[in-house]
Amino acid sequence: MTKRDKFIILCSIAIALCLIIGIICAPSLSQSNSKFWLYSVPVMVISLLAILAVYLFKIQKGKYEKMLNSEYYQKYETIRDIVMNSQISNDSKKEIKDDILDMLISAQEAGKTADNVVNNPVDFAENIIKSYLLPERIVLLTLLDGIIFSIIFILLANGVLWLENIGENFFSTRIDVGLLVVIFFVSFIVIPTSNKPKSNRSISTYLLPLIITIVFILLLGIFTRVFSSYEFVEQLHNGSVNMIPNTIILVIYLIAIPTCIFLKAFIRKIFR
Repeated sequence: MTKRDKFIILCSIAIALCLIIGIICAPSLSQSNSKFWLYSVPVMVISLLAILAVYLFKIQKGKYEKMLNSEYYQKYETIRDIVMNSQISNDSKKEIKDDILDMLISAQEAGKTADNVVNNPVDFAENIIKSYLLPERIVLLTLLDGIIFSIIFILLANGVLWLENIGENFFSTRIDVGLLVVIFFVSFIVIPTSNKPKSNRSISTYLLPLIITIVFILLLGIFTRVFSSYEFVEQLHNGSVNMIPNTIILVIYLIAIPTCIFLKAFIRKIFR
């Protein structure tokens, strides 16, 4: 197991534990035994199953991946991660991954060194991506991804806030403006940044998106305190918005996600 694999599995465990502890400590759930069993237990089970899923789908090596030695596997892992995080279609990703794996296994069996086969895995992966998708289309695909992520985060935030006050109407739940700013920042800035190819694969590289988010939240807090005398900033600090006021808006959100996915597939097919 590489350092990257260990880091990913540890992060999944930490996130699951934080979620479980947060659910247990939620005042509205801890006061009612029936609510606890109804809402908390399924969430905790899903959190634990998520750790298993991370190991099976992200960490565990496949039959042919085990044939690569450590030197070749590091090259393959870098190329695979960059390709899998790109905007290429899922079918093309699988095809590329299988072709690269076959190429590296053949080169290894032929006695070639990994550096002679793939000198710079980041450049190698980027050239593959460019051959499948025009660079200018990546911006549009990334924008659609940001819309998808922001909708998902809004639905999750609204659901969590409603669980804290489960007696209230779901459609009356309000989300803080500051939280919405963070959601949009993560969806449109942090996630695309984290998916960019990385030549340095140290643990600090994987922590960079988290560090960026924390710094942004701190700067946002300082900004709202320093300029709190302005009405706009005061609204940013203390304001809240009802993002799902009725069933129609909820349905629009739910329809928007598959619509964006369809548009992504259309752009890949037509504008390749």
